[in-house]
Amino acid sequence: MMACGGCTPPAGQVGSEVQERGVQWVADKAMKACHACGLKFGALIRRHHCRFCGQVFCRYCTQDRWALPKLEYLRPVRVCGKCSRLCWKAEAMVQAIRHNDVSAVAKYISLKSDCMLHTGVYPPLTTAASAGTPEICRLLLSGLCSQKSFYVSLQ
Repeated sequence: MMACGGCTPPAGQVGSEVQERGVQWVADKAMKACHACGLKFGALIRRHHCRFCGQVFCRYCTQDRWALPKLEYLRPVRVCGKCSRLCWKAEAMVQAIRHNDVSAVAKYISLKSDCMLHTGVYPPLTTAASAGTPEICRLLLSGLCSQKSFYVSLQ
């Protein structure tokens, strides 16, 4: 595998527990076919890791690229279709917060979306607090309190 300036997992991350810098990567040899479409890997169809979820895909299912500062990927890197949609939602949430779009944030929370989903360095609540948007902070906190993971993280 050719290194591309920070695109390979840190040493000891493939097939190990989740590390500080991201998710566990599935070992190449563990996958015989693409996780999304089932295309068999071979001489012409190579394996590619999604940098956000760590699963193995074919090139057709990892065509999207996103910068993932949260995982220390400052330049756009390969992500699968599902993670690309999550990145888009996370970016839309941050943009709504930055523009003080209370209705967009309220709609996002009403859909029971993950209020702390982010791909950037700072989580949405931190972004809202630093932007000085108290109404959005209250909305995000109300969304967090309705999520089971929030209670678990407090214990």
